[in-house]
Amino acid sequence: MSYRFGLASRPYKTDVSPRRRSQPPRDSTITTSTYSQHFSDRWVDDPLRITTQGASGVDILDRHKDLFAPGTCERSEDTFSAGEGAFIVNKSGPVRALRTYVGANSGPFTERLHVFYQRREDITTYLARPRDPRGHGLLRLQPGLHAEANAPNEG
Repeated sequence: MSYRFGLASRPYKTDVSPRRRSQPPRDSTITTSTYSQHFSDRWVDDPLRITTQGASGVDILDRHKDLFAPGTCERSEDTFSAGEGAFIVNKSGPVRALRTYVGANSGPFTERLHVFYQRREDITTYLARPRDPRGHGLLRLQPGLHAEANAPNEG
């Protein structure tokens, strides 16, 4: 397993300010023996490829959506990333990798923790604003995808 954090521009400490409204684009990747995933911003993960034996390796993720209610578009993963924020942890180890960041719109203390394992990813979001409704996260898959008859299914 390997997690590589990076910016699409200059080194993190010289290019990022937690209060800066326009943050530089990210270029981070998690790679395990069964999947690879790319992040282009704090709240934006884009390509997700299943790479286990027998899988095609095609990008299956259209977008990982984050919103407060179905049909409510004022707040999303795009607006979360545009607001102030910072990375707290970017660490890769032999058993798991960690990616943690804070800041979402006007909630600078909202925190998201990604824990990556060889065969899965666990995501926990901590909302620091009690008046905010419960958030929703969903994976929108690429259009036209279908299950292959010989693809492994591990339930």
